[in-house]
Amino acid sequence: MNGMTAEDPAGTSVTLCTSRDRDDLLSDGAIPIIHETSCGKPRTINSLAIGAAGAAGAAGKTIVHQPIARAAAAETASGE
Repeated sequence: MNGMTAEDPAGTSVTLCTSRDRDDLLSDGAIPIIHETSCGKPRTINSLAIGAAGAAGAAGKTIVHQPIARAAAAETASGE
């Protein structure tokens, strides 16, 4: 399966990674980091977003910002 293009992630990532009640789980800066790390693959986008959301929650944050997304991306990359 081919990954999504760079033009796809903004809408698709947000759709894949948001809950029914919230649409602000990911900051605008976190979305490109998650997309680039995932190579645009939807299942990987979800995995990264879930990991980043868990890290944000553990840090007492309600929104995934760039530093948290970078940390989740680095952790995922090091686990491969």
